[in-house]
Amino acid sequence: MYIFARRSVNTLIMMVPLLIILISLSIYPFISLIQMSFSSFSLEKGFQFTGLKNFARFWGDSRAWDSIVKTFIYVFASVSLELFIGLGLALIVKGKYRSAIRTILIIPMLVAPVAVGLIWRLIYDPSFGVLNSLLQRIGIQGGSWLADPKIAMAAIIVVEVWQFTPFVFLILLAGLESLPSEVYEAARVDGASPWQAFHYLTLPLLSPIILIALLFRTAECFKSFDKLWVMTAGGPGTATEIITMYIYRVSFRWSQLGYGALLALIMVIFIVIYNLSYMSYLKKLRRA
Repeated sequence: MYIFARRSVNTLIMMVPLLIILISLSIYPFISLIQMSFSSFSLEKGFQFTGLKNFARFWGDSRAWDSIVKTFIYVFASVSLELFIGLGLALIVKGKYRSAIRTILIIPMLVAPVAVGLIWRLIYDPSFGVLNSLLQRIGIQGGSWLADPKIAMAAIIVVEVWQFTPFVFLILLAGLESLPSEVYEAARVDGASPWQAFHYLTLPLLSPIILIALLFRTAECFKSFDKLWVMTAGGPGTATEIITMYIYRVSFRWSQLGYGALLALIMVIFIVIYNLSYMSYLKKLRRA
């Protein structure tokens, strides 16, 4: 009994540094964010409690709602494409030249986001960009990819998918390689087709790994800012202004830190709800 009690005390002591880091870097900033969302800020008076004034402003802020809608479009399209392409690549690459292909595919993920933004801004340039030059060689007239409100969102989604599909690919490839081969051999003996094996075996068995990939990528995609700011800064107009860009403008361009804190808090709530929807759907998929 004494040995178990001593182990418990030692475990608690070893957890103290982790708890201090967790509280100082996560819990305390989040509590401060909640407090700031109920206040306004000025250089003369500092933070002043304003109650629900920021919430009332948010409810009538059409630009904030528009940025939220654009954020969901951006996140849903980017993460969905990354999942489908990453899963497809993992299924193709599994067991075939995976070392060489894996090395090549992870290169975009290793480039700094700001550098990615600069590179693709040059690629998309309507005058001397590589993309329009290639299109002209095959007789297609290129467009102003980042200056046209109709296609600017699609253009930045392509960049997001290009950079982070390798992340999803690596996670799913590791998951596929860890699946037991016995169940596939039994299914093959029972006469299951490749599609049936994929639908009834691979997807349910891989669903926890898919969930991990979705949770990571969704949270990161919601926080996208740097490369998008370099490419469009939310433009043309507000065509690509997602919520992080609007928070930046509100907080640091317009010095409205209280309202910016509220928008950041709302973004956190949306991330949690979005990820919970993933978890609920994948649980239903496994049961089916």
